[in-house]
Amino acid sequence: MSHCIRIRRKKLEVFLLVNPTDTVRSVKVQLAAIIQIPAGRQRLLYQNVVLIDNRALEEFAIEDDAEIILTVAKGDDDDFEAPDITPFDAPDEPEEPEEEEAADGEEAVEPADQEVEP
Repeated sequence: MSHCIRIRRKKLEVFLLVNPTDTVRSVKVQLAAIIQIPAGRQRLLYQNVVLIDNRALEEFAIEDDAEIILTVAKGDDDDFEAPDITPFDAPDEPEEPEEEEAADGEEAVEPADQEVEP
C-alpha cells in the first residue's frame, strides 16, 4: 500500500508517493529529481530522528501524510544546515543589499552628508 509523504524545508513542501518498503536512499533520489539537490547532500529527519539511507521507511514507522524534514549539507563535509520549516504565511526575508564597488575594484565609499550654504 502506497503512502503520500510531505517533505519540508523552509517554505518548500514536496509531496511524494512512496511504499513502506522503499529505502530512504530511494526517496532522496526521487526528491533530487524534483528539487535539484543531489541525494548525497540531503539529510531527512522524521520526529527528530535522522533517517538512514539503506533502511526502509517502515523501519521508522513512517505512515501516510508523514511530515519529513529536509536539511542540506553546507559543504563537502557532514555539516548540515539546521532544520527549518518556515510557515507558509511568514513574510519573505529581505535580501541583503549588495556592496557597491568602485570602477577600480575597491569598495565604493558613500559621500558624507554635507550641509550646503546658500
